Amino acid sequence: MGSIINISNVSDIKPYKPEWRVEVKVLHKWVSFSLQYGASIEMGVKIHASCRQSLMPKLETIFRVGEWIVVTNFALVTAFGLYRTTSHLYKMVFRNETTITDSSLHCDNMFLDLYDFENMLNGSHDTRFLIDVMGEVLDLGVFNNVQNGRTEVNKVEFTLRDIKDNRIHCCIMGRSAHILADDAHKLNNGDICLIRFAKLQNLAGKIQVSNAFDCSLVLINPSIEEARALNRRFNGDESSGVKTIIHQAASDKIEIQNKRHKWSQSPFNTIHEMIRTAKGEHCRVICTIYAIDTMTGWYYFACVVCNNKVSKSRIAFDELDVQKWWCEFCECSVLKVSPRFNLNLLVQDLTGESKFSLLDSEATYIVKSSAAKVLNGCLDENEMKDILPSAIVDIVGKTYGFGISVDDNNGSLGIQFNAIKVWNLNDIMWKRIKSLHQMSTSSRKKRCIILNEVENKDFQGDEDHKSG
Repeated sequence: MGSIINISNVSDIKPYKPEWRVEVKVLHKWVSFSLQYGASIEMGVKIHASCRQSLMPKLETIFRVGEWIVVTNFALVTAFGLYRTTSHLYKMVFRNETTITDSSLHCDNMFLDLYDFENMLNGSHDTRFLIDVMGEVLDLGVFNNVQNGRTEVNKVEFTLRDIKDNRIHCCIMGRSAHILADDAHKLNNGDICLIRFAKLQNLAGKIQVSNAFDCSLVLINPSIEEARALNRRFNGDESSGVKTIIHQAASDKIEIQNKRHKWSQSPFNTIHEMIRTAKGEHCRVICTIYAIDTMTGWYYFACVVCNNKVSKSRIAFDELDVQKWWCEFCECSVLKVSPRFNLNLLVQDLTGESKFSLLDSEATYIVKSSAAKVLNGCLDENEMKDILPSAIVDIVGKTYGFGISVDDNNGSLGIQFNAIKVWNLNDIMWKRIKSLHQMSTSSRKKRCIILNEVENKDFQGDEDHKSG
């Protein structure tokens, strides 16, 4: 009986022997043009792995993105060439003798290796390697179809900005651009965008970040602490009314305001006025929830890796009788999903009625509980679709303030709007009183200016009359 092979660190493995055993997490997988199956896996140090086309059916079911596995008996070859997914000296190659088993290790860390914008812009980064880039989306262009060889692909260009206001041009093509153009994953200015395994190019003296087609992973507003922290630094803490200020050298001080939208500049409208608001405008509305629309359900399930909506796989369970889901963005079956709110609120004030769509983060705020706690472990898409739990029923009859974005995604006849910010009644009334006070102060100042101008004109007229 052969001896048990001890688990080694990825940083320690070398090609002088084939009997290695590593415990790793699958970060991403894709099919390359050379018909090899690729996966980036990591245990503190990233390493690229691949296999022949004949092994793909077997590994497709074993390699689940976000899961930890134990890999034994694999080959190591020297990694070379441009646009390598990792800086590891070697690449893992799976063989017929390779065995893969589940690991008991659990860690939700995505092991990001985010690159500094200044280093990218000054040319100090080694362009042989793919990198992780995250920033705020600005100057979003239109989605176009362009010719790439013999095929036509989608393309979108935009700018990413870091907290120091360094900016870098981005170009996304292919399937990733097609997904970003879809309404369910729509990319907008102000979004936090994470590009994993992105390639850095110098085109005519201009640094550009782009995706290496299916090898790259583009995530919008990912549910990770790094993205939330960056979002907080850009937007500040609006609930406390405090802006975030970054202090650097005296000549390099940057004030970061709420770049998505500064709600203090948005008017308070009634529902009647909101319906007539122009496209692209924002407003604040104080109204009461009188019902919840359950026609399309009040929750959905999302992939824990890419944060996008998933659906039940045709093969609902695997050999271990575990529920399987299909993620359209990751293009694979996943086991771990997270329930999210998708509330449609029927609201009214003294001037009319409307319907507000409320996604997970804002819905969690008013329900005061996460969707996972409300569902209490239920993983059925339809079981509780028409049943409203008491935590959601409790918000009916209550009054809130809603920040409304008026855009092309509004329902027909303008009766459904996207509520992208929510305030409780005390906060919104304070903001309303403050707004009225500012309007009153501004009005008094204008009247004083007009009176001063009139008095000056009268005084000038008297002087002219005396001199005459």
